[in-house]
Amino acid sequence: MKMKKKKIWYVVLALAIVCIVVVEQRYCFRKLLDAADHGDVATIRTILRWHPWMINWKDGWGYSALHHAASAAQPEAMSLLLAHGADIHTYSSKGRFTPLQSAKGHLTSFTPEWRQGQEDFMRRQEQPEEVIAEQMRKIDAAHTPEKLSRLKEVIAILESFENSALSP
Repeated sequence: MKMKKKKIWYVVLALAIVCIVVVEQRYCFRKLLDAADHGDVATIRTILRWHPWMINWKDGWGYSALHHAASAAQPEAMSLLLAHGADIHTYSSKGRFTPLQSAKGHLTSFTPEWRQGQEDFMRRQEQPEEVIAEQMRKIDAAHTPEKLSRLKEVIAILESFENSALSP
C-alpha cells in the first residue's frame, strides 16, 4: 500500500512540474510578443537566451514575434529576432501573411483613403459623433511620421534580408 501511495505522489509531482513549466513558457512567450510589439530588445534578448526555441513560436492568430515586431514598426527588435534565426518566410495561420506582407499591410493604414474608410465605416455603424471623434484621434495619434519612417525601415530590412536569403 505504501508503494502505491508513493507512486501516486510521484505522478502528482510530475504533473505539477509539467504544469509549472507550461505556464512559465506561456508567460515567457507572451512577454516575448509584448517585447517585440514595443521594441524592448533587452527583454527579447533575455527571453531568447533562456528559451531560444520560442523564436518561431506563433500566437493564436499564427503570428510569430517577427510578425509582431514588423507590424509594430520596431526595426531594432526585428533585426534582433532575425539575428537569432527568426523565419522570415513564416506565414500566419489566419490570413497567410509573412512578416513582410504584414508590415506592407500596415503601411496602407497611413493613407488618407484608409483613414477616410475607417471614419466612413464608423458612420455606417451609426456610432455617436463623439465616439467617432475619439477613435479618429487615436488613429491620428498612432499614425505619426516617426512611425511611418520606422515602418519603411522595417520593410527595407525585411526586403534586403529576403533578397540576401534568396541569393546564392
